[in-house]
Amino acid sequence: MLWLMLLTLILATCRGGAPKKNQSSNRSFPSTEIPQILEEPQERMDWLVEHFWDRFLDPAVSEVSDSLHLNGITTDEVEKQVGMFTTLLQQAQPSARSRAMEKVFSLSEAYSQAHPASGMLLRLGDLLRKYLYDPSSPVRDEECYLSFITRLCASPLAESSMVPSYEWERNICLLNRPGSPAPDFAFTDLRGQVKTLYGIRSDYTVLIFGNPDCTACRQLMTAFREAPAIAGGIESGRLKVVDIFIDEDVAAWKAAGESYPKEWINGYDHQRRIEGDRIYAVRAIPSIYLLDKDKTVLLKDAPEDRLMEKLSRLL
Repeated sequence: MLWLMLLTLILATCRGGAPKKNQSSNRSFPSTEIPQILEEPQERMDWLVEHFWDRFLDPAVSEVSDSLHLNGITTDEVEKQVGMFTTLLQQAQPSARSRAMEKVFSLSEAYSQAHPASGMLLRLGDLLRKYLYDPSSPVRDEECYLSFITRLCASPLAESSMVPSYEWERNICLLNRPGSPAPDFAFTDLRGQVKTLYGIRSDYTVLIFGNPDCTACRQLMTAFREAPAIAGGIESGRLKVVDIFIDEDVAAWKAAGESYPKEWINGYDHQRRIEGDRIYAVRAIPSIYLLDKDKTVLLKDAPEDRLMEKLSRLL
């Protein structure tokens, strides 16, 4: 897996050349150097994410920032580094992730204040949004993005016309956060029986908002069957999978009923509460939640690999 490769890489000290000032040509991303005194892999990972942007966002270094560059680095390379950073975040401890996101905001805001023409805060923020908030991103993490977008809402550098959009994103991130109780709702199953989410009894519940045409949903069915721990959890009843259809074409959903695994609980939102009352944030299909026995949210809108990893540890 990618994260194992990354974890191996940080066992070696990260080094980068000293940044040069006032260059017009492209320069390499100024990587940081992990102190040799840190020997444990987790310590090194936590330190790396907290200091990932230190040298790039050093306000003493001012390189060209235009449509193709950001502080002397090509925009393509900066995006690659954002992709690396957001991937590494998933291997850091929660406290380190939080500190890292607070720091990248503080550093990018300070850099923008020192060099207003760079647009650093908003440009880097757009990339972090793409990787941490966009529902199609495999490394999306609303908890990490929440730290950034909350401060952006209040920043004097935020464009006034964009503040309502930033506030909307912040509110989406605040909805159904891990550790909060999942909202209960009623649904009608394929047999026409009305059930409720809280009426489902199991140690863990995977709640999926999907539809019959969802390719990723079918891939998840296969992944669950092929993972022994998960398949065993479903067979024993410790894990229940609840797939809820929230669109309007109920006839199409019923017609596709045979395509769902028999052990899944399938229903449709007959009261239209999911979208009408927005009790869940469904920004793309599928949107997947992992709940414990008390219906407390463990994972929100989780990418498949993170869900599979979590379930494999729990079951």
